Amino acid sequence: MVLSTIESEVRSVFNSGMTRPIESRRQALILLKDVLVRREKDVMKALRQDLGKCEFESKISETGFIISEINYHLKHLDDWAKEVVGVPPLLAQPAKTRLVPCPRGVVLVLAPWNYPFMLSLAPLIGAVTAGNAVVLKPSELAPHTADVIAEIVSEAFPENQVRCVLGGEDVASELLRHPFDHFFFTGSKRVGRIVAQAALDHLSTFTLELGGKSPCVIDDTANTLHTARRIAWGKSLNAGQTCVAPDFLLVHESVHDKIVESITEEWRGFYGTDPERSPDYGRIINVDQFDRLEQLLESTKGRIIGGKRSRVSRFFEPTIVTDVELGDPLMASEIFGPILPVIRWREETELSHVINKNPDPLALYIFTERKDFSERLLSSVSFGGACVNHIALHLGCPDLPFGGKKTSGVGRYHGRYGFETFTHYKSVVEASSLFDVRLKYPPYGKIDSLLKWFYL
Repeated sequence: MVLSTIESEVRSVFNSGMTRPIESRRQALILLKDVLVRREKDVMKALRQDLGKCEFESKISETGFIISEINYHLKHLDDWAKEVVGVPPLLAQPAKTRLVPCPRGVVLVLAPWNYPFMLSLAPLIGAVTAGNAVVLKPSELAPHTADVIAEIVSEAFPENQVRCVLGGEDVASELLRHPFDHFFFTGSKRVGRIVAQAALDHLSTFTLELGGKSPCVIDDTANTLHTARRIAWGKSLNAGQTCVAPDFLLVHESVHDKIVESITEEWRGFYGTDPERSPDYGRIINVDQFDRLEQLLESTKGRIIGGKRSRVSRFFEPTIVTDVELGDPLMASEIFGPILPVIRWREETELSHVINKNPDPLALYIFTERKDFSERLLSSVSFGGACVNHIALHLGCPDLPFGGKKTSGVGRYHGRYGFETFTHYKSVVEASSLFDVRLKYPPYGKIDSLLKWFYL
């Protein structure tokens, strides 16, 4: 594969105009959906091989999510793509304004390994709906899924309308040297800065979906059963390798022991007394990530509940660590695994101090029956998205934008917001030539007394 020609080959397709007609976009989405439905079992098999995902989890968080996203885009495409006509100020009359949605051009999508199918296809759908041509690079760390993605793309799209490129970091680095019109990256802050710099070098727009230490705050009024069950589910989904997983708990001291015990019980109910044998629990992506998590767990001075693991099978049991302090290595960066640190709090003023140690998280979770308590946190904490009394549900709501802030991300997508991310809105004024108000032109003496009317 000659990487140096990929961007130009895909650009030739975009410049031909074939991606722009609304009907062409619609047919591309329909064909992609048809191929995905036919190949869904292959995707699930690949996800099982790469991440140990069960079919149900793959359905709700990967393939089912993408099918729903395609359906949503098909339903709203005509409305999103409409020009918006307006009326300019009096000084510009007679005229009308138009806001014209146009594709950005050729888009580069760099996808991560943790949800390798969904996080490859979700931005791709937005880009195609907006009329762009796309170069997609799935993560090499989920190789079985990457291979299936490449096959689906080749079946669903004409050559070079969407180009799937396989390979490692060297391939990604080479792609960043080319002048794509928009760069879309999901992954770590470190690589996100590299992608942002590459986009700036080309004076191109970019979207970064990153992560962060998403806090989960529990007060003394929270429903213990529902709180524990939902946290246990959100933290063990994909073996904790989820960007919006609750990264640590802030639990009111009066309910601390009960919450910890209840989460542990819920995990036991989910996966049995030996979760390594559960068909529903996933695996860590590779031994490098496994070793990183093991080092974090071994470095803590807190009390560990759980922690069984096997490097050979990449199994890592859902684990709680209590009595964690802010200086603990577990609190230094995003965990991205099934380890859940717990910190006690007594006074509400303590919460902002802890949360602000890792500002602008991708998600904020609050469990409470007090509306005033949740509203104070929602207004005082900077975050990407939030749920009150649940985990991660905002991610699946197409009417809500998904994205972070500063260190947790730049930009947003999903639903209409995905269409807008990959769209450039051209501003147009069309003036009439039927008549012209002479007073608008020099000499201006005659219009001085009338100026106030033009700005009302």
